[in-house]
Amino acid sequence: MIAFVPLAILAIVLSANPGTANTLHSNPFDAIKGCLQFDDVPGYNDTPTYIATNTFRNVGRTSSSRYFRIGIMGKNDGHIRFGRSAFPFDEAVVELVISGWGNTQSVARRQTRRRNQSFTNVLLKEASTPRLLHKSRPLVFQLEVFDNGRVQLTKDGERRPFFEYSDSENAIPPDYMAFVKWDVDLVYFYDCPLNDAVRGCLQYDTVPGYNETLEYFATDNFRHVGRTHNSKYIRVGMVGPTDGIIRFGKSRFPYGESVSEIFPSDGSTALLRLAVDPKTKKFLQQHGGNVLLRVQLNGRRVESFEYVNTPLKIQLTPNVLSKTRPMMFRLEVFDNGNVLLTKDGEKRPFLEFNDNRQRLDLDYIAFTKWNHELFYYYDCPLDTDANGVDDTVLLKCSLA
Repeated sequence: MIAFVPLAILAIVLSANPGTANTLHSNPFDAIKGCLQFDDVPGYNDTPTYIATNTFRNVGRTSSSRYFRIGIMGKNDGHIRFGRSAFPFDEAVVELVISGWGNTQSVARRQTRRRNQSFTNVLLKEASTPRLLHKSRPLVFQLEVFDNGRVQLTKDGERRPFFEYSDSENAIPPDYMAFVKWDVDLVYFYDCPLNDAVRGCLQYDTVPGYNETLEYFATDNFRHVGRTHNSKYIRVGMVGPTDGIIRFGKSRFPYGESVSEIFPSDGSTALLRLAVDPKTKKFLQQHGGNVLLRVQLNGRRVESFEYVNTPLKIQLTPNVLSKTRPMMFRLEVFDNGNVLLTKDGEKRPFLEFNDNRQRLDLDYIAFTKWNHELFYYYDCPLDTDANGVDDTVLLKCSLA
């Protein structure tokens, strides 16, 4: 049986950390809000129902992968299969066994089944994963399948996969997915919301390289722009291992004029005022006597670029970015040149600077990358502000 999982909540929240799919929930069933439920689970050698993942409402995509949130509830032996077709007889699928063998270990196999239900398995990976499953609360995790055959399973609220493997010679796409059981009853939750923090955002995943021509978006066209008497702010997100890069300025085609660049990396965050050569449409290279900016990339210090521009600020920001979960923050630009970046759920900015010599407006914004694949979320709802207080509640209040 397939059913939609509603979740009724009666509460008044005055101040709360914005909910995300990666948050550890005080009630474990909060994690499956919005999922579809599959509880009429066939046995291991029964014919399973393969569900087309292109019918899912919640599928994450990067330039090289697709990912899904899935939940399993039961004592042991969760089984997930995925492959190219709805009837994968005589063709290979991936079979993932989650906490089999008495809830002690997980394995990945390449499996080929015939119509008489005989099958052959090729072991791809086995790892100790004790006590992952539970009979009365769901294990919820992200399943990410890369085009090169790499597969990662990462629990909600954790940064590192609890299970991963690579099968580059036989990469199998997750076009169809099925769920089965071994010796105990199980309930599966699938097509789960990926992350509440990015709900309502626009996604930008065809990201140009650092010196390519960028697409600048007019922030006046955004649905979600916050304003105070002396500032303008938006919510932005980025997913990638390092080097998320945002530029903003006064025009859509900022050739021959300055823009501000925010450069969060794995070890530091830099802010520069960059000028563009109107002829080449590229950032001006340094020619002696100017500033050399060095950033920390994955623990290795490298000379990342040289320009004629003065760094406005360089600050250590370790582990800000992640390749599996979005880093959401508010970018606020003040009339006096102050710029604040504040992560969702935090009160203090993780980065701030002032450029009162050449104040730049947040009129146009663009996204680029250095040497890693990233994608961005922009025009995100502002109903939850950076310090965890719902703006809409505040707007409905009045002072006596």
